[in-house]
Amino acid sequence: MSGSVRKGMWPKLPLLLFLVAAVAGMALLGRGGADVARAQTTIVVNTTEDDPAATCLPAGAACSLRGAINRANATTSGEVIIQLPAGVYKIQLPDTDFPFDVFPFDDSDDKNVGGDFDIDLETGVKLTIVGAGPGLTIIDGDDLNRVLEVVESGDGVTLKNLTIRNGTIEDGDGGGIALEGGSLTLENVVVSGNVVVDDDGGGIYIGDGSTLTIAGTQPTIVERNQAQFAGGGIYIGEDDTLIIANGATLIVRQNTAADGWGGGIYNDEGTIQFGDEDVAPATATATLVVVGNLSGDFESAGGIYNDGSIVRFAGSVLSFLTVTDNQTGGDGGGIYNDDGATIGSATRPITFADISRNTAGDDGGGIWMGCSTGGSSVFLFASTIADNRAGGDGGGIADDGCLPVSLTLVLVNSTVSGNSAGGDGGGIWVEDDIFTLYNVTISGNSAVGDGGGLWVSGRIKVDTSGDGDCVDVEGETPEACSRIDFTTIAFNSAGGNGGGVWAGTTRVSPSNGSVDLIIRGSILSNNTQTEEGEDGEELALAEDCFDVDLGDEVGNDENVVALYWSLVGSPVTSNPGCVAPEESGTTFGLNPQLEELSDWGHVWPVVVETHKIPATSPAVDRVPEVNTPPEPGTGDSPCGGAPPAPPLTDFDLDDARGATRDPDTGIFTQNSMDGNGDGQRGCDAGAFESTPVDISLSKSDSADPAFRNGLLTYTITVNTGPNSLITWATGVTVTDQLPEGVSLVSASASNGGSCTPSNGTVVCTWPYIADGSSRTVTINVTVTASGGTLSNTATVSQNEFDPTAGDHSDTETTAVAAVGAPGAPSMVAIWPDSGTTAMITFQPPEGPSGVVEFYRLQSALNFEFNFAVTTTDIPAGSLPFPGNIIQVGLPTVDGWTFYYRLAACNSTGCSPFVFAGALAARQFPSGTTQHWNFVMGAFEFAGTVFAWGQNQVSVPGKVSDFNFWSGVQGFGGVLRASCNTVAPGDSCTKSWASDNQWVSVSQSFPPFGEVGIAVRVH
Repeated sequence: MSGSVRKGMWPKLPLLLFLVAAVAGMALLGRGGADVARAQTTIVVNTTEDDPAATCLPAGAACSLRGAINRANATTSGEVIIQLPAGVYKIQLPDTDFPFDVFPFDDSDDKNVGGDFDIDLETGVKLTIVGAGPGLTIIDGDDLNRVLEVVESGDGVTLKNLTIRNGTIEDGDGGGIALEGGSLTLENVVVSGNVVVDDDGGGIYIGDGSTLTIAGTQPTIVERNQAQFAGGGIYIGEDDTLIIANGATLIVRQNTAADGWGGGIYNDEGTIQFGDEDVAPATATATLVVVGNLSGDFESAGGIYNDGSIVRFAGSVLSFLTVTDNQTGGDGGGIYNDDGATIGSATRPITFADISRNTAGDDGGGIWMGCSTGGSSVFLFASTIADNRAGGDGGGIADDGCLPVSLTLVLVNSTVSGNSAGGDGGGIWVEDDIFTLYNVTISGNSAVGDGGGLWVSGRIKVDTSGDGDCVDVEGETPEACSRIDFTTIAFNSAGGNGGGVWAGTTRVSPSNGSVDLIIRGSILSNNTQTEEGEDGEELALAEDCFDVDLGDEVGNDENVVALYWSLVGSPVTSNPGCVAPEESGTTFGLNPQLEELSDWGHVWPVVVETHKIPATSPAVDRVPEVNTPPEPGTGDSPCGGAPPAPPLTDFDLDDARGATRDPDTGIFTQNSMDGNGDGQRGCDAGAFESTPVDISLSKSDSADPAFRNGLLTYTITVNTGPNSLITWATGVTVTDQLPEGVSLVSASASNGGSCTPSNGTVVCTWPYIADGSSRTVTINVTVTASGGTLSNTATVSQNEFDPTAGDHSDTETTAVAAVGAPGAPSMVAIWPDSGTTAMITFQPPEGPSGVVEFYRLQSALNFEFNFAVTTTDIPAGSLPFPGNIIQVGLPTVDGWTFYYRLAACNSTGCSPFVFAGALAARQFPSGTTQHWNFVMGAFEFAGTVFAWGQNQVSVPGKVSDFNFWSGVQGFGGVLRASCNTVAPGDSCTKSWASDNQWVSVSQSFPPFGEVGIAVRVH
């Protein structure tokens, strides 16, 4: 962030908060004595029977799970570890609880006598139950009772590596687990198929001030449970806490609240907390996944009902909240945030939320925010609210506020897309509430009624200071105005008014009136309304700016919507006087040139989609920079300094992806960028900042010179930056018009890029390339030209302005060798290979020549190649790696001698043949394999003779000697070298300076004599 001195929490999330390591290390020093050493007792369960008489005493005796728990309950101090091997441990004993009117002081059901397994520990006792894995160790209620109850947890209970399933309770809470006192930790646990017939918490119930902690690196899963009323998966009671520890994941899926609220989770004035007190990691993650849950047809909260708080424990904890594919017949398909409930805060928003594909029969397909007295609040950062459905209002979010309240809905660096509403507000519906959208993309949402992207209506916000932007009403309490900064509202549709935004009033009274909405540095474009005769494709307003006269200071000339430094695609046809005048910097009727909603780069660990704009867009540099803090809700530009509070004080000036808008080195320094090269600095309107990027292209070829019908490879390298800013080149495109004289074989792009050939042109693209990175394109062609020169030019383009243009293309010139026969192969030699083959090795022709299409191999029985000649053509591409090896068979008859030579050829002719060498065989007596039996080979290269012999005797262990002669053995030949004790199947090779055209090799079995044979090598 180029040395920014600002200290806000939200802007530091792009850096993933790695700067807290030193503080975390210091805090860790104070925790050394937190977990004192304690005596440890290990109990190994050895039967799956539910037998309380199997007491686990003495050691090695029969030990049931119930007996092991009884022993732990009787322990007065220390740590007890119950090891539960693989198996199914079913509850087999009935519930022992008697009717209260018969035994009014009886609590036998909590004494682990029968029914559910009851854990009731003394203070100072810690219990861990460890299984072999969730699919292996199963504690099964067998539909007789709840599976497990923690009555008192002592110093803590941990369940690890096991499954809790098939619990059923008719009169009580928690079908799988009931946590009634203290703390319980789950590590790698599955809670499945449990039922509460007439109460809450189908899978897990947390009550009486208890804390449930999800820990470990393997996820804990709560699935396919059912409660009659609240919390099909988990119920969290008042003052109770669910903690998802650092590094842990909780998955709550396919649970049902049959006639109640919160199909997945019901939080009844408790706390859902991301992260724990372990300060060791500089940055920690905690993950909650709530998917595919269902609440009743006439109730609400398919995924999460929140009447408490959902928080991040520390700034160093990154929360991952996924709420998808949940369903309710009422409000809040994904989340129902009740009156007074909070999701995140101004200083610690919930990060990386995915609220998608949820369905509500009434309002709030993704999120419903309620209010009766104090209102609820939602603070989300780098989040996605997408593809949710509402039968009523608010396809993505329905915010049913109750002014006067403080700021309650805040979305930052987030996307609201593809949501739909059967009523108003396809993306977001807000009534009587104050909200802030900053770097938000609202795209592709639809409403049957008004406000395809955003519907907002409510009371007048007043400001008694006399200089605020909101309506001044003397003697009233000052309130803030809703604000939209650097937001793109596009491609939304409404059946009524306001394809993009509908703003107006629904009430007329002295205390209620029309809404004030401040929009700065934003884009409203490509929105549509489909009902004929209705108004406001981009923005529609109520029939009057205000429906009532609230005093001398309020008149109908006040603005309902104040537009500053924004770009609106079409004019506001209804009540255009209710928007800001021309001097506000807002322009109507210009096309911002928005491209598709997609991932155009991101610094977060999740994708935040937005619409990019090119450097030619009129939205570029539209928002002028300032060097003083902007006044909230005024025409002051938000570019050049931190946006105003609340809650965005000291917020780094980045776009929705985290790309730099204004690389401040201090607060409110004028350092914004010139995004289109016109000499004027400024920030771009909308959620996307078209930041300048230096991009360049270079090109190389291989081989040069090329040959007709040969392969030619072009390598194109694209570089960006380097730059100290966080930014991306987007829509990067490499275009290569191939020259005449080549035929395309293949084209590929590195790092996920794609290449498309068409009519001799190769186009390769990447959605984005981070500044300071490289990408390559590899194009392989076959040369069809018969000579001359090939000239090939490649160019690169990008979405952004390049301040150092001039290096966007490169041309490579390649010589094509004249057509003709290829040159001769070199370094041709023959070597032993196996017991049945030899190999001819060589180097392809070098230097200018025709391309080699095939190699011609000739064999003969004499050196002159005029007796028993055989010719074989071998395609060049068929030779084994590395492309210069040809295998030939060994002679198998006594006295046979084969001579070989090799030429390189193409359709125009062949090179001169090059002698490869000779092979010869001896079997003495003829046909034997047990006595003298060998193959020899010889060739000459650069004045040196190379000769080898291979022992082919079939008798294991029968070693022989080989002698190597210059000339013919016995006819003046000179012994040059020898090998001793060569085993069957092995070879021996020798070399010497050539002084004779003949070479002899003999095989010797002392003292039985030797047998030899000679071949000619030149």
